[in-house]
Amino acid sequence: MDLLAIDRSGRKAIFVECKFTSHPMPYDEYEDLMTATKVFPNMEEKHLWFFSKSGYTRSVIEQARKDHATLLTIDDLFD
Repeated sequence: MDLLAIDRSGRKAIFVECKFTSHPMPYDEYEDLMTATKVFPNMEEKHLWFFSKSGYTRSVIEQARKDHATLLTIDDLFD
């Protein structure tokens, strides 16, 4: 986990993983963030955000859809 933002109530959090490599982010990196969120079992809302320089593998994209995770690339950060 590269970044964790928790709201003032302590019930909502944004968990962020950032990858700056020349390869699409693999599924095991996605799973690493999912595992890290388990340290916060009482968090009512867990938002997952991923930033990747080179995109995502198909398995990450499919799982992110199921989990309602946010997948961002460099292009999403700049207009």
